[in-house]
Amino acid sequence: GGAMDRTSVIFVSVFSAIALLSTGLAFYIDPSPSSDDNVYNIIYNLDGGMANNPEGYCIEDDTFTLINPTKERYTFIGWTPKVVTVTENTTYTAEFEANTYMLTAVANDEVMGSVIGGGEYLYTTQAKLVASANEHYRFVQWSDGVAANPRFIIVTQDTTFTAEFEVEVFNLWVASSEPNKGRVKVTLTAE
Repeated sequence: GGAMDRTSVIFVSVFSAIALLSTGLAFYIDPSPSSDDNVYNIIYNLDGGMANNPEGYCIEDDTFTLINPTKERYTFIGWTPKVVTVTENTTYTAEFEANTYMLTAVANDEVMGSVIGGGEYLYTTQAKLVASANEHYRFVQWSDGVAANPRFIIVTQDTTFTAEFEVEVFNLWVASSEPNKGRVKVTLTAE
């Protein structure tokens, strides 16, 4: 098959019924040789994937094409060993590669602060986001309400996090030097 569709062709034929293969471990058909030297069993290790492929074949029948397995959040990259004309009982292992997802991390206002840690990550990779406030500003929380900073995320899909910053507020209390004259609160903000 071509590089684009990654379909592998076996130049043999279907011998037994098609079985839905959905275990995370190897799918075993009785591996003992048949009484007919031209009939062979196929074992699939799908590593958690699913495929609807024949359990065996007879070299005297028509050819068939292996269906590439699917696995949620992974891409099938090929069979090991490479699929070729087979003349014995055979085991094929599906090889998968984790999909990548974009973690976008931004500040609600770049004048107030910045964020590092965004980028492309493999499925289930841990990412670290750090929000840094500029002078006279402070980090408040992330757009989903979480205040942890730094923040650790397990990436499972494309996601955006916005760091929310605000102007720092300072309260200054001014008191009279004379007893019982009171005090005044002055609130200062950076402009």
